[in-house]
Amino acid sequence: MKNIPCWLYISICHALEGEIYPAIRAIAVKYTRTRELFIRYYFDREVTEDDIDRINTIMTYIESYIPPREDVRYIDYECIYAKDKLSDLDVLDHMIYARREDDCW
Repeated sequence: MKNIPCWLYISICHALEGEIYPAIRAIAVKYTRTRELFIRYYFDREVTEDDIDRINTIMTYIESYIPPREDVRYIDYECIYAKDKLSDLDVLDHMIYARREDDCW
């Protein structure tokens, strides 16, 4: 995984448990050398206020799962309604989740 430490990958995966729902197509992650985390959610429809509320909850989970000895200075996210094939989406550093789509490639 390019630029993503194992402890952060595990923290994100734990936070996402039970929080993936059908409208989410994929989740991409970028982690910088300055310890900034950026998460991009790709949706199969327009993003709603409920989506934003749920993602804010996930972001709180991610923060709570980060080990005390590690330091993430900044966490941000973006939600995008994407009609492109999965293979055409920007994976940033790593695609942490992608749902199965028969015409993705």
